[in-house]
Amino acid sequence: MSITFRIDEFYIGCFPKRYQIPFSHSPMKIYAVNIKIILTILFVARSLVCMSQLENFQNTALVIEKVYLHTDLDYYLPGDTLWFKAYLIDASEMMLTDHSRNLHVEIISPEAVITDSRIVRIMNGLGNGDFILSENLKTGTYYLRAYTNYMRNFGEQLFFTREIRIAGNPDSAGMESYSTQPGSNTLHLQFFPEGGSLVDEVTSVVGFKVTDGQGYGCDITGVVYSGPGDSVTTFKSNHNGMGKFTLTPQKGWEYYAVVKDSNGNSL
Repeated sequence: MSITFRIDEFYIGCFPKRYQIPFSHSPMKIYAVNIKIILTILFVARSLVCMSQLENFQNTALVIEKVYLHTDLDYYLPGDTLWFKAYLIDASEMMLTDHSRNLHVEIISPEAVITDSRIVRIMNGLGNGDFILSENLKTGTYYLRAYTNYMRNFGEQLFFTREIRIAGNPDSAGMESYSTQPGSNTLHLQFFPEGGSLVDEVTSVVGFKVTDGQGYGCDITGVVYSGPGDSVTTFKSNHNGMGKFTLTPQKGWEYYAVVKDSNGNSL
């Protein structure tokens, strides 16, 4: 006696029965469907990875870094130490960011030459550093520039730039120097016009430094007068004997200063 089995359907055994897919008599169709399912799974997995990478790229691209430097002074002399504090900010949230770790800081001369540079470590969006200014710097307007490597991807328009004024050595053009001798104390007063000289009808910054006979800075106050004798502006030195004032010279006019020491004595 012989027993005959008739197979009407094949099933993929890895699925629960309610999800099993019926097939006709040929087993080749089962293998074809298995390959299709594997390829579909691989395609979906690859798509998810690509989407995740794209999302990470988009999140990175949305970060717009901004740098700000705060300096201890606006006006320096050769040999001074320029101290600064750096802030790295996410411009979209206006908050400190750790997006970059290193900050490039440069001093650029009036001739657009980098005279000194530093790499400052950024922690929690903050950093600090200093420059010891060369004794050979000339009078002029210099620039303090700061940026991260990430910011370089978007061009120099995002770099931080700030003007700093440096009054050069005694041989620098545009410097006016005066000595006074009240009693036995000699005071040496130097003026440093912005850009080396004053221009008629243009408001300029005039820096000054006063030292005693031993080269130490001292306190003074002063008043600038025009040729006709009108008071134009006043000035006062800080503890280092330095200071600045603004002046808009008029064409054909001469100006002079009346200076007093810390005791109120005219010099």
